[in-house]
Amino acid sequence: MEVEALPFSLSGIIEGMIETLTPEAKRRNLTLFADPPAPGPDWLEGDPTRVRQILFNLVGNALKFTERGFVRIASEVRAR
Repeated sequence: MEVEALPFSLSGIIEGMIETLTPEAKRRNLTLFADPPAPGPDWLEGDPTRVRQILFNLVGNALKFTERGFVRIASEVRAR
C-alpha cells in the first residue's frame, strides 16, 4: 500500500463526513455533530484518503451500533 503525504484540512474532512452521514443519522433518529476544532493547526500533512476512510468507518460503525441519542466527533492535533 502506498501512503501519500499531502496537505489536507482535518476540519474539512470532518465537515464533509458530517454532511454525508447526517441523513443516515436522521434515518436512525440520531444526532451527529462535531465539537468545534481545538486550538492548533488545521492543515496537516498525510494521506487524506486514508484519514477520510478511517473516520468514515469509525463514525459509520458508531451510527450503526448506537440505538438512541447522538454520535459526537471530537478531534485534536498535537505537535510532535
